[in-house]
Amino acid sequence: MKHHSTYFLLILVPFLFSCNQKRTNDSPPKHPTGAYILEEMKDSTLTIDNAIDPIRKLMFPFRDRDGREYLTFQNIDANEIIFYDMHDGAWLFTIPFNTEEENWVGTFKGYSIVSLDSIFLCREGESAIIRTDTSGRIAGKYNYQADDRNRPLLPCYSFSFINTPLQFFDGKIYLTQQAPNRRLGKNPVAATIDIETDKVEILPFNNPISEKIQQADSLVGIEFAFSRCFDRTNFIYSFYFDENIYVTSPDHSNVKKIACKSRYIDSLQVIDGRNLRDEEALRKMNEAPMYGNLIYDPYRDFYYRIAYPPTRMASGEKQEKTWKYGRKRFSVIIMDKNFHQIGETLFPEYEYVSTLLFVSRKGLYIGIHPQSPRSVPGKIVFNCFQVVPEMI
Repeated sequence: MKHHSTYFLLILVPFLFSCNQKRTNDSPPKHPTGAYILEEMKDSTLTIDNAIDPIRKLMFPFRDRDGREYLTFQNIDANEIIFYDMHDGAWLFTIPFNTEEENWVGTFKGYSIVSLDSIFLCREGESAIIRTDTSGRIAGKYNYQADDRNRPLLPCYSFSFINTPLQFFDGKIYLTQQAPNRRLGKNPVAATIDIETDKVEILPFNNPISEKIQQADSLVGIEFAFSRCFDRTNFIYSFYFDENIYVTSPDHSNVKKIACKSRYIDSLQVIDGRNLRDEEALRKMNEAPMYGNLIYDPYRDFYYRIAYPPTRMASGEKQEKTWKYGRKRFSVIIMDKNFHQIGETLFPEYEYVSTLLFVSRKGLYIGIHPQSPRSVPGKIVFNCFQVVPEMI
């Protein structure tokens, strides 16, 4: 009888354990919410060896005629553009630009690469764009101090920190005008240069929040800031202190205002800059709710808009570094090809850099924050994200 009981228990115990384990593993199935989120892909890290400051204002992807993808950086200190392989992060080549000899491009701030034979550089402190190639010599120069009606323009810089790269369409270079143009009396946001005729034209779209900003007693310097992208049909603008985006035709005569509000921002208010020292102004810039860069994803027909929820900066946190690395926390609003909001992803504090991102065939790459435990000293590390259905 004792042997039979032992035999029965040997059979029963594994059976009960199996049933209990099955109940534990059989969690309720998840269902889609109808919204979408950004999800980090496995084994999709891109690491770049980098001898320059990893958080520069100047970084752009580039794809050549053969479809090869590059990630490029401007090294301001050495007046050069560095090319890396987008797939393995390997350094490929560097284009140095001489600043002294005749017929060399001089110092520049910002660039746009159409091809390796047509590289456009924004002359520093000058309303001029230089066309060059891998030789670094001047192949063309486009001046835009004023339009054909003698209305003045300000220097344009092709940045990624505030994402406003030069755009090219229908034989024209599309510039941005970030700062208030007090000589003009208005604040147009764009102008064009005809590549064949050199004709300069100011486009008929003014900064939509100029009036509200001009009523403020004192400013901290970012109130007029905006980001712009181009989807080959429309130009789309994201103003830092406006919850809407603005979709314009190429000639900017047709402008549509479309709501694009973050779920993490209740309202916006221009920063009161009265009697603020630099450190205090930076703290307010790091804490105030606002919007940021707008990126177009041509591979999937998505738009990504950065949003900065209201944030508290603790005592001892470095204000300048926090601003330089794209603030403490941020979210990414996802829009479809019709500019409908389909989701939003909020990222953890000090995990990613909101101003260090680009789009490739694989997805949206976002740089790892230097304070993240996943950062690698002396290297720039990106993780790739894809838009997927949100499940609960």
